Amino acid sequence: MNLKELTIHTLEKISADDMKNIIDCIENSFSKKLNSVFLSKSFEKVFFFNDWKGVAIVKNLNGFRYLDKLAIRQEFRGSGLGHLLLSFIIEHSKSLIWRSSRENVFQEFYFKFCDGFVRTPDWNIFWVDYPLDSTLIQVIQQLSQTPADFD
Repeated sequence: MNLKELTIHTLEKISADDMKNIIDCIENSFSKKLNSVFLSKSFEKVFFFNDWKGVAIVKNLNGFRYLDKLAIRQEFRGSGLGHLLLSFIIEHSKSLIWRSSRENVFQEFYFKFCDGFVRTPDWNIFWVDYPLDSTLIQVIQQLSQTPADFD
């Protein structure tokens, strides 16, 4: 696959067909079914590759840009799509916070992008271009207590 031929698209309004593609990509990537809580969430922006090879969802969380999901379809893992997508989001968002399950096998990937991180019992929480202050600590606490989006 030639990464130069890929285009990253963005959506702010999500149609039913888009939501179907988003769900399919995430469930393929994580090999898990999303729960009803996730399906009822609203998103600020969705980033995706042609043919939905990968998708990323950003939402507003108490004034912070929160990367809720970053998913690359299993057949495209190791191709550089995750790196390309996360780099694009950070470049266009400037500041970003996200979390990853402590069991996530791609954990090391995230450490290459972050300015800071915190380990909690269930999550590693990462950020770029946010000062470590009381507001960020509140968001970290909220994210550490929020259950996963999968059944």
